[in-house]
Amino acid sequence: MFLKGGFGKAQCAGPDMGHHNPFAAGKCGPGAFLSDLNLSEDQLLSIAALKGKALSKIAHAKLDMMELKKAAFKELLQPQVDKAKIKGLAEEIKVHKSQCVDLMSENLIAFSEVLSADQKSKLKLSLVKKFLGVDDILEDEEI
Repeated sequence: MFLKGGFGKAQCAGPDMGHHNPFAAGKCGPGAFLSDLNLSEDQLLSIAALKGKALSKIAHAKLDMMELKKAAFKELLQPQVDKAKIKGLAEEIKVHKSQCVDLMSENLIAFSEVLSADQKSKLKLSLVKKFLGVDDILEDEEI
């Protein structure tokens, strides 16, 4: 099911909302953009490998950050707060956030390298249309 939100934004919804495949072809998620690019089998396999690798690394980094945040809150709730320890934990959290951004950047660069110039052009147009809500306007006129 396809639900519309405010300002032309759309959301995925359906009976299995928590269990959808984000790379499935359709109107939601990255699959909506990838489905129009006529990806080769090799490209699909490369993108799937990139996704798996990135999700694993980012999940580990987020778990590490959660542990650091727990430690910071635990310290904040102590009768005597160790300011140096809190500052140290905050710095570690910043480092982990920076690593997550680096991982995402690396993944986006690798993804970009998988696509041909023509596919990038199609993707750019698709992203602009989505941003502007053009597809939503066209769907509304069909109803």
